[in-house]
Amino acid sequence: MEYNYLCPKCRSNLNLHHRIIFAVKNEKDERGLMLLDPRLGHYDSETHPGYHILEGEKVEFMCPICHVSLTASEINDNLVKLVMIENENKEHEVYFSRVKGEKSTYWFTPESFKPFGDDADKYLEFFKSSKKYSGLL
Repeated sequence: MEYNYLCPKCRSNLNLHHRIIFAVKNEKDERGLMLLDPRLGHYDSETHPGYHILEGEKVEFMCPICHVSLTASEINDNLVKLVMIENENKEHEVYFSRVKGEKSTYWFTPESFKPFGDDADKYLEFFKSSKKYSGLL
């Protein structure tokens, strides 16, 4: 099943050729583009061979259209937030870790929640303490 991912700020589509595209910045303030696998729980990524992100490094993810930071500070500064559109009408929220090597993704609808990845337990407490999501966990 194909999903469309949108910037939560400008609502631009971030999908391109079965990938999600981001403007990124590493901790050395070097900028580049990153492509991610759009399937929940899959953690393949691509960058230019000359652009390096070290294991454990926090990556700043930005919308390539409006350049706003996608960091989900309202939950945790280590998470990124996107809007996912399924079948052109069902809207979901997706969060994932911006720490290189962490495998944690979270999918929310108004009625349900599903975590993905080996490190998903790491951020569950932050969602539980959020008024918006505490009733779903």
